[in-house]
Amino acid sequence: MKQSLHFARSCYQHLAGKVSVALCERFIEQKWVILSDEGSPLLTKAGIDGLRSMGMDVVFLEKSKRSMLRFCLDGSEKKPHLAGEVGNRLLRFFLDEGWFQREGTSRKLVLTDKGERLLNKMGVSGVQVPSQ
Repeated sequence: MKQSLHFARSCYQHLAGKVSVALCERFIEQKWVILSDEGSPLLTKAGIDGLRSMGMDVVFLEKSKRSMLRFCLDGSEKKPHLAGEVGNRLLRFFLDEGWFQREGTSRKLVLTDKGERLLNKMGVSGVQVPSQ
């Protein structure tokens, strides 16, 4: 299955590419993420509940000393995707649960059929396993 770095890749320790931008936009639409008066992203109670409903362990939200949530400008899409501890945990969750698979030692990530199905169920638009 051929998928490009533009479609899905890791950026440091979080998800990047077309999929990550669509996911970020969906989190904002659902009000899982809102903007502070300064323009910084904030994870809402609805966001915490949403992450929990996906199956993520959200205990880290109380324990992390790192920046909880921030935006990172996606190099290919020129729009923000989620970074910080939430972004890192999301990528780890997606890999552990089989939504994405790493392609060797590359930053490239492959969206699985399971990941496509679950992202579509979440309402993340424009995400489908690219044809070969």
